[in-house]
Amino acid sequence: MAYAPVGAPNQVRRWGNLVSGVAWSTIKVPLAIASVRQAHGRPDATVRQLMRLAITWSDNNAALGLWDRLGAPATAAGRTEAVLRDGGDDQTTVPASQIRPPYTPFGQSDWSLTSQASFAAALPCLRGSGPVLALMGQIIPDQSWGIGALHSTIAFKGGWGPGVDGRYLVRQLALVRLPNGARIGLALASIAPDGTFASGIADLTRLARWAVRHIHTTAHSGC
Repeated sequence: MAYAPVGAPNQVRRWGNLVSGVAWSTIKVPLAIASVRQAHGRPDATVRQLMRLAITWSDNNAALGLWDRLGAPATAAGRTEAVLRDGGDDQTTVPASQIRPPYTPFGQSDWSLTSQASFAAALPCLRGSGPVLALMGQIIPDQSWGIGALHSTIAFKGGWGPGVDGRYLVRQLALVRLPNGARIGLALASIAPDGTFASGIADLTRLARWAVRHIHTTAHSGC
């Protein structure tokens, strides 16, 4: 796991030996923000519905619909990367073409936990993030595990999928309010010893509970 305070996204702390991994559906957050920006903050009904499905249901076809509307693959990748850069992530690159069929190009981005936590901490301050954060507060119950099972969570998005070895990586990015009122951007990830999706979910739920109990930081100024 990794976290950074909202208002101080560069103050990242990390625990554990899982440093990075495939973004899977967590990358739909910057993708959706790129879609809001392309529409100058006023996406039409079609884009709003695609965003809702991509974020709240994690629908891959809806995410591909957003991707296609951002332009040619290189343009779509660049616009999604631009959101990451505005969020303080100067490391992550978004592939323009499919790396590992049948999975989406953007879903195979390699996103480190420190970069993801910093980005999550910057989310409230990012141009175009408002509608996406609202959707991240409406994730369907079947996907509300891990940090999504805790009342302190303001917004979150999960991602999961099998590696080339068949073992599942399960991860989440979130905006969380601590008991003292401070908000943090949080990144959680697990590859369970048995490699199953169910065990990964259980791991994330334990990690989330530990994080809320043990992470202590003061509130910062800013968004």
